[in-house]
Amino acid sequence: MKKTFKYIAVVLSLFICVVLSGCNSNDLSDISSLPSYEIFNTANLDNLSFTPVEIAQVPPSQDAVFSAKDGNVFLIVKFDVKNNSEEEAIISSLGMFTAYVDGEKFDLSIKAYAALNNVVQLDGSIAPSETKTGHFIIEAPKEWQELKLIIKSSVLSTNRALFTFYQQT
Repeated sequence: MKKTFKYIAVVLSLFICVVLSGCNSNDLSDISSLPSYEIFNTANLDNLSFTPVEIAQVPPSQDAVFSAKDGNVFLIVKFDVKNNSEEEAIISSLGMFTAYVDGEKFDLSIKAYAALNNVVQLDGSIAPSETKTGHFIIEAPKEWQELKLIIKSSVLSTNRALFTFYQQT
């Protein structure tokens, strides 16, 4: 019964995310007041702690059924997310993460999860005091310079943090 409730909660939260995804702002004009973080810096948002522990990019593969388009790469940010509360927390990449590459908004790449075997989605539940490790992935131009991720503490929250990453040349 408890597992059934978890699955229903995850499916319901994903549905809400899809409905609310149009409510996210499509510009960066309102982020100047947000606390800003980089790789290995932890943002504490309400009862969740978000720590990016790795950023990587995967170029297109000629052999793969699912691959980044020519001229694009999959940008992968690996996060440790800790639940600091005494209640289960639900993570929804679609509803809690907004990505901008060089000022342009990019959506989560579902295709990347199918293409890459060694990645784990962040979506799902985190037990009290536990940490979940997973990946947030977008498909972006290979010549990208700056990735900004705005993360909310929950789908309906206004509490946000900004993570900024730069391509290493």
